[in-house]
Amino acid sequence: MNDYSEQKGAGLKVTVANDENLYSAGSGSMSVRVKVNSGDCVKTISKVMHVPNLSVNLLSVSEIVKKDYVFLFDADKCKIYDGDDFVAQGEVKMTGTEINGMYRLDTVDARSNISEFNDPTNAHANVTKVTSNL
Repeated sequence: MNDYSEQKGAGLKVTVANDENLYSAGSGSMSVRVKVNSGDCVKTISKVMHVPNLSVNLLSVSEIVKKDYVFLFDADKCKIYDGDDFVAQGEVKMTGTEINGMYRLDTVDARSNISEFNDPTNAHANVTKVTSNL
């Protein structure tokens, strides 16, 4: 890691998938050789947190998009585009809003959703109908 500075105090809290809290020990920038199309290049990622007890490397989508990048996810890949060069086509099917670093699906009030599924004998048909509209 380049420009590493040790964290003073408890460090920043990172909550992982099982709700366990881990803490950073320091931060810096990091050079990473990445595959791009048929070649490769070196990219520098700034504000990288060192979390000693984290067993994998994670990239915060909410932090990267603040730097004017666009993420595109499909079944097996995540692609990152420069926001100035990206043009989206097609109809938007759903949206999510960033809240405290996490994206939450923009939904109608949960009580409204429940009222549509109040007949347990027809629940499967309702779910099939909803998912087929995506």
